[in-house]
Amino acid sequence: MPAAKPKILLVDDDEIIRIYFHDIFWIYGFENRCELAIATNLDDAEKIVADPTTRPTVVFLDLALPKKMGERTVIDPNDSFAFLERIKHDPETKGVKVMIFSGHSEKEYMDEAKAKGADGYVHKEQSLPKDLVATLNTVIGETAKP
Repeated sequence: MPAAKPKILLVDDDEIIRIYFHDIFWIYGFENRCELAIATNLDDAEKIVADPTTRPTVVFLDLALPKKMGERTVIDPNDSFAFLERIKHDPETKGVKVMIFSGHSEKEYMDEAKAKGADGYVHKEQSLPKDLVATLNTVIGETAKP
Protein backbone atom coordinates (compact mmCIF):
# COMPACT_ATOMS: atom_id res chain seq x y z
CA MET A 1 0.00 0.00 0.00
CA PRO A 2 1.52 3.37 -0.99
CA ALA A 3 2.22 5.93 1.70
CA ALA A 4 -0.39 8.62 2.17
CA LYS A 5 0.37 11.90 0.45
CA PRO A 6 1.36 14.74 2.73
CA LYS A 7 -1.49 17.18 3.32
CA ILE A 8 -0.83 20.89 2.97
CA LEU A 9 -3.21 23.47 4.44
CA LEU A 10 -3.01 27.10 3.34
CA VAL A 11 -4.78 29.49 5.72
CA ASP A 12 -5.17 32.85 3.99
CA ASP A 13 -8.09 35.19 3.35
CA ASP A 14 -6.49 36.92 0.33
CA GLU A 15 -7.87 35.45 -2.90
CA ILE A 16 -4.82 36.53 -4.92
CA ILE A 17 -2.49 34.73 -2.50
CA ARG A 18 -4.68 31.61 -2.60
CA ILE A 19 -4.60 31.63 -6.42
CA TYR A 20 -0.84 32.23 -6.42
CA PHE A 21 -0.23 29.37 -3.98
CA HIS A 22 -2.55 27.02 -5.90
CA ASP A 23 -0.90 27.92 -9.22
CA ILE A 24 2.57 27.26 -7.80
CA PHE A 25 1.26 23.95 -6.50
CA TRP A 26 -0.10 23.04 -9.94
CA ILE A 27 2.72 24.41 -12.14
CA TYR A 28 5.44 22.62 -10.17
CA GLY A 29 3.56 19.32 -9.92
CA PHE A 30 2.87 19.28 -6.20
CA GLU A 31 -0.70 18.10 -6.75
CA ASN A 32 0.78 14.72 -7.71
CA ARG A 33 2.80 14.57 -4.48
CA CYS A 34 0.47 16.23 -1.93
CA GLU A 35 -3.10 17.10 -1.10
CA LEU A 36 -3.89 20.81 -0.82
CA ALA A 37 -6.65 22.23 1.36
CA ILE A 38 -7.39 25.92 1.72
CA ALA A 39 -9.08 27.74 4.60
CA THR A 40 -9.94 31.42 4.48
CA ASN A 41 -10.22 31.88 8.25
CA LEU A 42 -9.00 30.42 11.52
CA ASP A 43 -12.33 28.80 12.44
CA ASP A 44 -12.28 26.67 9.28
CA ALA A 45 -8.57 25.93 9.72
CA GLU A 46 -9.22 24.84 13.32
CA LYS A 47 -11.82 22.31 12.12
CA ILE A 48 -9.49 20.91 9.45
CA VAL A 49 -6.60 20.52 11.90
CA ALA A 50 -8.79 19.02 14.64
CA ASP A 51 -10.20 16.27 12.41
CA PRO A 52 -7.75 13.35 12.11
CA THR A 53 -9.09 12.54 8.63
CA THR A 54 -8.34 16.02 7.27
CA ARG A 55 -5.42 16.97 9.55
CA PRO A 56 -2.61 18.46 7.49
CA THR A 57 1.02 17.52 7.60
CA VAL A 58 2.01 21.16 7.06
CA VAL A 59 0.11 24.43 7.61
CA PHE A 60 1.04 27.63 5.79
CA LEU A 61 -0.46 30.25 8.12
CA ASP A 62 -1.08 33.93 7.39
CA LEU A 63 -0.75 36.34 10.32
CA ALA A 64 -3.25 38.92 9.05
CA LEU A 65 -6.57 37.10 9.13
CA PRO A 66 -9.77 39.08 9.71
CA LYS A 67 -12.06 38.12 12.57
CA LYS A 68 -15.59 39.33 13.26
CA MET A 69 -16.03 40.91 16.68
CA GLY A 70 -19.62 42.01 16.89
CA GLU A 71 -20.17 44.59 14.18
CA ARG A 72 -16.45 45.11 13.59
CA THR A 73 -13.85 43.14 11.73
CA VAL A 74 -10.41 43.17 13.30
CA ILE A 75 -7.05 41.85 12.21
CA ASP A 76 -4.77 40.81 15.03
CA PRO A 77 -1.69 38.62 14.45
CA ASN A 78 -2.13 37.34 18.00
CA ASP A 79 -5.08 35.25 16.77
CA SER A 80 -2.81 33.40 14.34
CA PHE A 81 -0.11 33.07 16.99
CA ALA A 82 -2.70 31.60 19.39
CA PHE A 83 -3.71 29.09 16.68
CA LEU A 84 -0.04 28.18 16.21
CA GLU A 85 0.35 27.62 19.95
CA ARG A 86 -2.79 25.44 20.10
CA ILE A 87 -1.40 23.25 17.34
CA LYS A 88 2.02 22.92 18.97
CA HIS A 89 0.73 22.31 22.52
CA ASP A 90 -1.93 19.73 21.68
CA PRO A 91 -0.51 16.18 21.86
CA GLU A 92 -2.69 15.20 18.89
CA THR A 93 -1.42 17.97 16.60
CA LYS A 94 2.03 18.93 17.87
CA GLY A 95 3.66 17.04 14.99
CA VAL A 96 1.97 19.26 12.40
CA LYS A 97 4.54 21.58 10.85
CA VAL A 98 3.49 25.23 10.81
CA MET A 99 5.10 27.63 8.38
CA ILE A 100 4.15 31.26 8.86
CA PHE A 101 3.30 32.63 5.38
CA SER A 102 2.96 36.34 5.93
CA GLY A 103 3.42 39.78 4.46
CA HIS A 104 4.85 40.89 7.81
CA SER A 105 8.63 40.95 7.64
CA GLU A 106 9.28 42.58 11.01
CA LYS A 107 11.85 40.79 13.15
CA GLU A 108 9.50 40.87 16.15
CA TYR A 109 6.94 38.74 14.25
CA MET A 110 9.61 36.30 13.12
CA ASP A 111 10.98 36.00 16.65
CA GLU A 112 7.51 35.49 18.12
CA ALA A 113 6.68 32.85 15.52
CA LYS A 114 9.85 30.95 16.37
CA ALA A 115 9.22 31.28 20.12
CA LYS A 116 5.69 29.90 19.71
CA GLY A 117 6.91 26.87 17.77
CA ALA A 118 6.69 27.79 14.07
CA ASP A 119 8.77 25.53 11.87
CA GLY A 120 9.61 28.33 9.46
CA TYR A 121 8.70 31.80 8.25
CA VAL A 122 8.07 32.61 4.60
CA HIS A 123 7.70 36.29 3.73
CA LYS A 124 5.12 36.54 0.92
CA GLU A 125 6.57 39.52 -0.90
CA GLN A 126 10.05 38.03 -0.91
CA SER A 127 9.05 34.46 -1.74
CA LEU A 128 9.38 34.30 -5.46
CA PRO A 129 7.98 31.06 -6.86
CA LYS A 130 11.39 29.37 -6.62
CA ASP A 131 11.58 30.17 -2.89
CA LEU A 132 8.09 28.84 -2.23
CA VAL A 133 8.89 25.73 -4.28
CA ALA A 134 12.09 25.18 -2.28
CA THR A 135 10.15 25.56 0.98
CA LEU A 136 7.47 23.12 -0.19
CA ASN A 137 10.11 20.61 -1.30
CA THR A 138 11.83 20.91 2.07
CA VAL A 139 8.71 20.44 4.19
CA ILE A 140 7.38 17.64 1.98
CA GLY A 141 10.78 15.92 2.03
CA GLU A 142 10.95 16.18 5.81
CA THR A 143 7.45 14.77 6.24
CA ALA A 144 8.21 11.81 3.94
CA LYS A 145 11.08 10.63 6.15
CA PRO A 146 10.26 7.77 8.55
